[in-house]
Amino acid sequence: MTSKPPLRSLVLASFGWAAAGSGGQFLFQLFALAILARFLSPAEFGVVSAAIIIAQLSQIFNEFGIGAAIVQREQLLDIDIRVGFTLSCLFGGIVILALWTSSSTISVLLGIPELTWVIRSYTFVFALKSFSAVAESLMHREMEFRLLARADTISFALGYAGLGIFCAFIGLSYWALVVAHLSQSAIKTGLILSCRSHSKAISLDMATVKSFLHFGLGQSLARLGSFVANQGDSFVVAKVLGVERLGEYGRANQLVVIPGNQLGAVFDKVLFPTFSTVQTEKDRFGLAYYRSLGIITMLGMPIVAVLYVVAEDLALVMLGQQWSNVVEPMEILSLSLIFRLVHKISDPTARAAGAIYERAWRQGLVAVTMVLGAYAGSEFGLIGVACGVLFATVLNAFLMVQLCSKIAGEDFNSLMMVLSPGFRLGIFTYILVLGVQYFSRLIFESHLGVLAVTVTTATIALGTLIYLFPKVSLGRIGLDLMGYAWTVLNLEKRFGLRNLTI
Repeated sequence: MTSKPPLRSLVLASFGWAAAGSGGQFLFQLFALAILARFLSPAEFGVVSAAIIIAQLSQIFNEFGIGAAIVQREQLLDIDIRVGFTLSCLFGGIVILALWTSSSTISVLLGIPELTWVIRSYTFVFALKSFSAVAESLMHREMEFRLLARADTISFALGYAGLGIFCAFIGLSYWALVVAHLSQSAIKTGLILSCRSHSKAISLDMATVKSFLHFGLGQSLARLGSFVANQGDSFVVAKVLGVERLGEYGRANQLVVIPGNQLGAVFDKVLFPTFSTVQTEKDRFGLAYYRSLGIITMLGMPIVAVLYVVAEDLALVMLGQQWSNVVEPMEILSLSLIFRLVHKISDPTARAAGAIYERAWRQGLVAVTMVLGAYAGSEFGLIGVACGVLFATVLNAFLMVQLCSKIAGEDFNSLMMVLSPGFRLGIFTYILVLGVQYFSRLIFESHLGVLAVTVTTATIALGTLIYLFPKVSLGRIGLDLMGYAWTVLNLEKRFGLRNLTI
């Protein structure tokens, strides 16, 4: 019997393309946000932000965990694909009908009259996603991340950034953002369907339907909790503080979440199908999870430190002076980024292990905490909301790490050891960036000059510190983790970069 390849061999071919896709989308997001923020007001952003909250909630029931079930199954049969496609289209039709008939009621409930037709416009997205969900899930299962990266980047560049900016330029107000989302979805659907075909025969084999619904119910409950945890704060802001504050809060959150979402998305895309292949092998599963936690912490903590220090300069450069109210909430939200990243590693791990209901109740608890924290904090404005969000995000990370550690059979001491290099690197980065920013402000008056010099100089200095003094900056555990990542990505052979040694 042949032995299975190391887990890193399963990751190597996928990680680079997933990172390339997320990196390309990250750059286009920053570009689009900087341009659109100068054409549209906070209130106009707020209208679409409210519609997106409703759309993301509906998406949970639109998918009902069908795609995740296809990726997670140990053996996938033709009947599974046919039933998955049938259920995806069926749930999509139900959601479209529900949204169309309830949009006016939702508009009245939130006190935003423009929402009625904006929400109805987003039903077009659900029709596209329902038809392409199985094809996209099969590409994830087969780790076709090169094609997925191409679809994500092209659709965002042409649809959201390209057409969205054009529509804003010609004065379509908040409809520019709606058109941006619709065109992005249409282009991505076309690219996915052209890359991956499958049977579209209708089937409702009851045994297969029951297995899909059992997994989908747990997946949907967990996603519902995760949705409330991620969007409950925005709903509170819209209802209590108004649509203009929602626009400001959404942009503060977006500037913080963009790097975390893109970095976390790379790990989520790769880890879920990869971990699903070794879900029954506890030793390999646990080792890979802890290594992933260590690596994401080492990548995330420096980003947190930089975002916290340069929050004011970044917000004013990216959005303009009229968005000065986002600075303080952004500083607080930046502290939550590392906990969001830890969740991004733990969530696909729990899904891959099939712990859907254990994951669901934890997400429910976090959701309640998020809404109550945001509501209590709203008395103090956006800063109070951000503090409530930070508390709930910390709780979320703690609960998910506890669940995955239990699945992996690892203890608390091992967890602290694997996280310590990242926190050490974060402290170094904070001190370094703070010092560089102080001297930059003595030289430059503009926020752009301070931001550019601070980030560039601090990045070069930090990279030099790690390269010349790896043991001091990373420690023994950090070096082991870095060596593992170096081997996985094959950097020495690809680019001639030597591995870090003591």
